[in-house]
Amino acid sequence: KNPSKNRWNRPVIGTSQSRASFAARCSSSTQIQDANRSREKKGGRQFPDFLPDSYLAEIEETACLDMAASMRRVNLTPNWEGEAQPVPTSVVSTQHVADDHAPVVMLHGFDSSCLEFRRIMPLLEERRIEAHAVDLVGWGFTDAGAAPGVGPEQKRAHLEAFWREELNGRPITLLGCSLGGAVAIDFALSVPEAVKALVLVDAQGFIDGLGAMASMPQWAAKLGVSVLKAVPLRNAANKMAYANKDLFATEDAMRVGRLHCHMPNWLDNNVSYMQSGGYSLSSSIPKLAELTETHVFWGAQDEILEPETADKFRNAISNATVTMVDDCGHVAHLEQPIVLADRLDAIVRNKA
Repeated sequence: KNPSKNRWNRPVIGTSQSRASFAARCSSSTQIQDANRSREKKGGRQFPDFLPDSYLAEIEETACLDMAASMRRVNLTPNWEGEAQPVPTSVVSTQHVADDHAPVVMLHGFDSSCLEFRRIMPLLEERRIEAHAVDLVGWGFTDAGAAPGVGPEQKRAHLEAFWREELNGRPITLLGCSLGGAVAIDFALSVPEAVKALVLVDAQGFIDGLGAMASMPQWAAKLGVSVLKAVPLRNAANKMAYANKDLFATEDAMRVGRLHCHMPNWLDNNVSYMQSGGYSLSSSIPKLAELTETHVFWGAQDEILEPETADKFRNAISNATVTMVDDCGHVAHLEQPIVLADRLDAIVRNKA
């Protein structure tokens, strides 16, 4: 039997030791900034006060609550035109790390948050891998109020600011999931000195632009985006994301995936992203072979981006490795996190 499948066929995620160490880290991480004053809820955990607490109270998953409690905001100053203003950026980081590898920076998919990494983060902690799950401007729980926009250019500048200011310009292993893969590809092409290795998980790379959505009038764009918050649509997307729908596509998982939708500027930020035109990268993807090493992971049962897309990356990037993940849909970091954590361990420690 597949050991990763056995481990995940139970309601409590991760080992008791990993949960204890993760919870201990969570309880102290909110003290990093004065602005991260927190509230005590759910089993003694303390949550940062920028999270939508009334909706967080509805969530039951231990891994989500642990990660939410460990979330912090750091002030970053991206290199945008005009007066530079700090961007309060939400991030979750591992704490007990070794110094034998490049740090891992993880980027979630469209209209989501860093809570996507709630099941893999404790596993990276166990392996002493330095990892940071970041909400880029316009997404997740980052405050985009100071940003001139939230399109590809602003996301690239924001990620570069995180790399320079928080990681001191150290080369990174950059992991992107779904549309976060497009963000990662764009960054690796634009700031190649930053990226030691690129890890793409069911990544979007060959769909250029946003089509008619980019030219919609403001009222129509707002109407279209507002539908993304609807519970029936979220439930449908939740079911499409997983191979094992009975185990993973739960109401609670839907609530986790919808939590960021209750942030104050969620609607305006998504409309702004839509009107930016999105990413157009397909013709540039072959250049990655000259710039970095690329590792592609794809769920064998992905219903959102068909598994054959992995072959497009294999054919376009001459030095890419491609791994199909069995019993897995669109989100390997949620459905098969042990498999992905083990492979990440090998990649960052040059054993892949």
